[in-house]
Amino acid sequence: MISMFQEPNFLWVFAGSALLAISASRVGVFVFLQNKSLSGDVISHSLLPGMVIGYLLSGEKNFWLLFMGGFITGYFAQILTEKIIKISFLKADVAMAVVLTMFYGLGVVLLTVAEKLPYGNQAGLSAFLLGKAAALTNLDVGMYAVLTALILAFVKWSEKALITVSFDSTYAKAIGLPVGRINTLLTSLLTGAVVMGVQAVGVVLISALIILPALGSRLISASIRQMTSYAMAISLLMSAGGTVISYIYPKMPTGPIIVVVGGMLLIVLYLFRKKTNEKYE
Repeated sequence: MISMFQEPNFLWVFAGSALLAISASRVGVFVFLQNKSLSGDVISHSLLPGMVIGYLLSGEKNFWLLFMGGFITGYFAQILTEKIIKISFLKADVAMAVVLTMFYGLGVVLLTVAEKLPYGNQAGLSAFLLGKAAALTNLDVGMYAVLTALILAFVKWSEKALITVSFDSTYAKAIGLPVGRINTLLTSLLTGAVVMGVQAVGVVLISALIILPALGSRLISASIRQMTSYAMAISLLMSAGGTVISYIYPKMPTGPIIVVVGGMLLIVLYLFRKKTNEKYE
């Protein structure tokens, strides 16, 4: 157990997963409170075409080009979903399903095209689907640190406004808060956190890092501050557990294991809450 902390590769994966967990859970609390849990799924599946286009334009897996490509298509997909809900008869879940499948289908088509290009298959683009946390390097962790710092700074700067809008948007409008801009900021932060986690967890599973910690913390918290703290703690346990298990069993992929650990923690928290409630009834 001690030896793993002496291996650079394990440390990079551990640090990268922890940074991703912190940023995703911090944003995820407000996404959960606003009942926008499916937004993470829409964005995660919709960023795939943008990331592949970024690769096609550059010819290499440049982190920032892939990030910007994914951010643009992911953000656009979320805005498109909101517009469809406003101007059509479709319900929110149907509009989300339409946009998600449309962008994801386009992404898979572009991914197939990219992998048929010279050196395209060697670029490891298929890792976007399920992630490959074991491939994280010190450079990746450095960029994760920058993005995490930015996300945490923006959340801290707008935290009071985000809390107000999340609990009562009507009241927020009445006291003069720019609800539209605050929601735009939340969408941007969510998109950034999702794109950041694609390499580690993949487009299919990244939304779990957004929602599971928030849901788990909601089961045991009595205030928004407790919920935020517990969500970050749960996400760190998820990332640490997944990283250690995948190190002990090298054939097991880190990203999916992180999500499985999160699901198990959620079950434990639910049972803990149920027993606690029975105790005080």
